[in-house]
Amino acid sequence: MYRQLLEFTIATLNEIRLSSRFLKDPFLPDTEYDLGLRNTLFAHSEDPAQTCFQISPYTSHYLCRITDIYHCEYFLLKIPDLTSDTFFLAGPFLNHAFSTTDLYELCDHLRLPKTIFGFIQQYYTALPIVSDDRWIEGMFCSLVQTLWPDREDLCLYRCQAEPPACPFAPADIPAPTENTIAYLEQKYASEESLIRTIRQGRLEEIDRICSRLDLTTVRQHFPDSVRDQKNCLIVLNTICKKAAQYGGVHPVYLDDLFQKTAFSIESAVSLKDRNLIFRQIPRRYCMLVRSHSTAGYSSLISHAISYIDFHFDDEDLSLKQIASVLAVNKSYLSTLFRQETGSTLTAHITRIRMENAVYLLNTSTLSLQEIANFCGISDLNYFIRLFKKHTGRTPGKYRETILRKNREL
Repeated sequence: MYRQLLEFTIATLNEIRLSSRFLKDPFLPDTEYDLGLRNTLFAHSEDPAQTCFQISPYTSHYLCRITDIYHCEYFLLKIPDLTSDTFFLAGPFLNHAFSTTDLYELCDHLRLPKTIFGFIQQYYTALPIVSDDRWIEGMFCSLVQTLWPDREDLCLYRCQAEPPACPFAPADIPAPTENTIAYLEQKYASEESLIRTIRQGRLEEIDRICSRLDLTTVRQHFPDSVRDQKNCLIVLNTICKKAAQYGGVHPVYLDDLFQKTAFSIESAVSLKDRNLIFRQIPRRYCMLVRSHSTAGYSSLISHAISYIDFHFDDEDLSLKQIASVLAVNKSYLSTLFRQETGSTLTAHITRIRMENAVYLLNTSTLSLQEIANFCGISDLNYFIRLFKKHTGRTPGKYRETILRKNREL
């Protein structure tokens, strides 16, 4: 019976490209447990143990989650076997994507030379990422309880593996060529340009950048090129999020777009889908900066804008209420808001409400009264007048246009 459970576990891990293997005691040092990481780093070490991932220290437990000094994760599970101690090892994997800065800090902490950074970057880009690891941890906990139903002392042991790394013994690593240096300089210059463009909300420029993006040029570092492409998208999503943060976007909006994009990345099936996401990510963050950035505003006006964004559905939202919440004089708030934004606070509230009304008309089947209520306006006739003034059409006519376009498609 347990063989079927293990086969199911292996099949599940294969779906996320997570390596697994069976091990029998006595254990021999193996350079493949970690997909050759230590063997590459310490290829010329005089200590054979330094080049191998060591299993023996953790086999006193029935289930162990190992985090090694390279921040790679593994699960080690003891399974029933009448002839010898048998274990099941799953890993390595990461619980989050590593940015370029993260990898530089890791190399610095482990005292690895700069010449090894290219390999480190490729290795971490290729590893599978389990960002929400509760499901995989729960799966292994359930598995060990099923395999050992008579044991009462079963629990998950978390282990920090290995002592701090020894100083790196330089191997015969070739110095970077002129082509490599030129490529890296161009790569980092392009990233800097992308960050600057998103931060400034330059939509036309970001559209030109996005039109040239294509995932087919991503180098394959792992047996599954799809994983390479998704890892590349995860890194791009992280870079663009930080750029929008520097552009003055509130963390609530950043996190919402980041999570939605991450879900889209993992759900993408075809190369066409992934290429579309690749082009859309920078544009969406750029649009976020254009619509929600408070950069360049004083602290007071930034807080007022954020408050309006989060409470536009409040029917009592007004200059008086916002001034009360921010503990300032309403005349002072009104004057400063107009000076910094070029708009009255009341006009800004109306614009935010109408933009959300447009969004709901495009994405929902809510009635006009329900949409008006969601936008903080209970009087339907007043809502219709405001919407027509904002868009040139009544909400009903706007929705008819959307439906007609959808039928034509």
